[in-house]
Amino acid sequence: MYPINIVGDGPIAHAMVRLCRRSGFSDVGLSPAPVSLPQAATVPANQTRLLTALGLNEAMLDLGHCPDRWQIRLAPSGYLLSELPLGNFYHDRYGSPMVNMEGTVLADLLRTDYSAPSDNPTVTIDCATPPSSSAIQPVWKLWHAAIPGSPLRANCTWLSDDSVLWHYATKGQHHLFALFPAERHAQDYQWPEALREHGAQVQCVAELADQATMREFWQEPGQAFIGQANLSLLPCYHESWFCGLEDAWVLSRMLENYEEEFQQGLAAYEKYRRPRTDRVRRWDQSLLASYTKPTGAARISRNIGIALRSRFLPEIAMQRLDWFHSYDCIKGFN
Repeated sequence: MYPINIVGDGPIAHAMVRLCRRSGFSDVGLSPAPVSLPQAATVPANQTRLLTALGLNEAMLDLGHCPDRWQIRLAPSGYLLSELPLGNFYHDRYGSPMVNMEGTVLADLLRTDYSAPSDNPTVTIDCATPPSSSAIQPVWKLWHAAIPGSPLRANCTWLSDDSVLWHYATKGQHHLFALFPAERHAQDYQWPEALREHGAQVQCVAELADQATMREFWQEPGQAFIGQANLSLLPCYHESWFCGLEDAWVLSRMLENYEEEFQQGLAAYEKYRRPRTDRVRRWDQSLLASYTKPTGAARISRNIGIALRSRFLPEIAMQRLDWFHSYDCIKGFN
């Protein structure tokens, strides 16, 4: 088998090392390079089942926290718009758990021994170089604070006039993310009473355009791009932040299946992964538009729709998310 170099650091790069070795490649080198690693994220079933397939299920559950429910509340009043079950219900529905975990913890969980990069690799897999984009004035700023505390049972989304907050727990910490218009300062926001004391602790961790950038070409002769090298960090759908794990699985299977015809394997990887990634991008874009409604009438209509789907048609509310959480690239690419 030919030598492979992987460029990057963090969960996706380390998963790629493991998966290449699992596919029979013995000469797998890693060139650590900085990536935009989320401070914490919700890792859903479409990703945790891949960790389980790598033999990391017990460690994943030990290091992460499984929430019981997902709530949507209005800020600053705290009014509960929606509540959907997670926990065992989620596991039974999708066959794998949802786990909250810090980005560094997930990276350490996947970290494994690797070789020095080859001087003449046949294939280079880039997990780090962000997709290029024309210079655009940032529209949003993403703020974050980590607060020591016991695990919360709910992952909570707080909706305001033109902003959105997310509050969820990992093992030993609460994480607060806030998405505000770029011209506003998070500390000037009218925080919900439950989160008010933490408003002064948030720090800006990302400046974002109004649309995520997706790479035009995912593969070149002898080179492939995965994870955030294909799609820039999405602001709203935290469950998608480590979808690069799906990229890594599919790419490793294509390289194994096509053997020495590796360029055909790279082309097949792009063919199978691009539609899924583009749908995730469009879903996040729709959430961003919904969460930051500019007018009072639009916000009222949004809130009524969220409340009705959750309280009177909960199964329909869950079905709207099945396409994302039930995706199983193990069955599709084994």
